Formats: sequence, C-alpha cells, structure tokens
Amino acid sequence: ENKTREMVAVLKALKVEKSAIILLNENQALVSRAVGNIQKVETLPVNQVNVYDLLAHDKCILTVEGVKFLEMAYKTVETKPVKAESKA
Repeated sequence: ENKTREMVAVLKALKVEKSAIILLNENQALVSRAVGNIQKVETLPVNQVNVYDLLAHDKCILTVEGVKFLEMAYKTVETKPVKAESKA
C-alpha cells in the first residue's frame, strides 16, 4: 500500500495547492508517515498548535474532534460590557 499516494489524492480532493498543516489527534501515526514525503505539508498534534503554525500555512486540516479540542482550549468566558463612568 502506498499511503503517500493516497494522501496526495486526499489533499488534491481538498484543493490543497500550496502549503497545509494537518492537525492530528492522538494515535494518528499513519497520517504523519503518509505526509512525511509531501513538500509543504506538515503534521502537528492539535494540542501543540500555535498561531504561527496556522498563519504559516495556506490550509489547515483537522478532524471534528480536533475542532472540539480547539474550541475548548480557546474558549472565552462571556463578560458583560463595562460602562464608562461619566464625569459631570
């Protein structure tokens, strides 16, 4: 089996033409190995991603579980707007 060839087909279907980062959940070593020989495509565990990694690539590919992880990791607490005191 040629996993790299399959990954190239997946990337083509996703219209990855420039660079991409694939954010992985745990136990996805096969994906990492399949991407290893593809130029301008990198893998990174979703729990290690930073803003630079996202901005340095044209596309970001991740699973639904990865999206949920990022939502929880970067969830903001809603706060009420603070009204400015008037000095009259």
